Amino acid sequence: MSALITFYATIDFGSISVSRLVGQAVRLGVLVAFVALGETFSQRAGVINIGVEGVFLSTCCVAAVVSFLGWGIFAGFMGAALAGMFVMALIAFVVLRLQADQIVTGFGINLVALGVTTVVVKAKPALNSVEGLSILRPFGRTGFLADMFSQKWSVFLIIPVAAAATFLLNRTAWGLRVKAVGETPAAADAAGVRVNVVRLQAMLVCGALIGLGGAAFALGQAPGFTENMVSGRGFIALVAVIFGRWRPGPVVLGCMFFGVFEAVTLQAPGWGINVPSQLLNAVPYVACLLALSLFRRGSNPPSAIAQPFERKR
Repeated sequence: MSALITFYATIDFGSISVSRLVGQAVRLGVLVAFVALGETFSQRAGVINIGVEGVFLSTCCVAAVVSFLGWGIFAGFMGAALAGMFVMALIAFVVLRLQADQIVTGFGINLVALGVTTVVVKAKPALNSVEGLSILRPFGRTGFLADMFSQKWSVFLIIPVAAAATFLLNRTAWGLRVKAVGETPAAADAAGVRVNVVRLQAMLVCGALIGLGGAAFALGQAPGFTENMVSGRGFIALVAVIFGRWRPGPVVLGCMFFGVFEAVTLQAPGWGINVPSQLLNAVPYVACLLALSLFRRGSNPPSAIAQPFERKR
């Protein structure tokens, strides 16, 4: 059986290496998976975080700045996670305390984050090259398994993170409260659950996970920070949450699915496909639109999503 798997996995269609394509798809998918897992917590609690793109971009910038200052990789991840929590706390204040529209607030955060990070990168161009993550090679340097699993160590981090997210949502009392405030906040409130407190907690978890994704992107994919480097991947994470129907495992698999399309766009020029780069870059987003239209039917979002809650006195 192992020999059969190796045979099919190492099929080489001319200049197309399937194993390298899969390896790159996994790497790109994981970057979005952290963000999508965070968004899953937020939406499960009834808060749709349209500002995910801005939070993602901000955490990338913070991770790069921390690394540039020489404080180390671990500090970069911690700084990005804290930055994500800070921005999500600001969003929570606006949408939970001030009862502002969640969609409008999210787009506002995206614009502010883009402006602030652009100023930072213009002021410090050296941020485009910082210390990056090391590569783990559990299966050596050559061969099918090596092509797939020779990854930055942040890629392997998604396994315990996804497992922890699944456990938190499905096997803990707090996870049940998160689901309750996203489905029937009035009933949860009647049962003694502090709805907005639980929503705030879920949003902070969301920010921390987005921060991990931001650090993995800024320090792993192409170490450094450039203007608008996430390029819409936050919105891909939003689609992945719908694609995975608000369940951590399927959400991660959905991110890998979109990672395949992005890997294809990056490798296509090497395959001799002469298509304008603008069209190639649009492929992952076209795939998102198709997935959204095909899988939206039958998916049931949390009933109270995007609905503010104010406790009746």
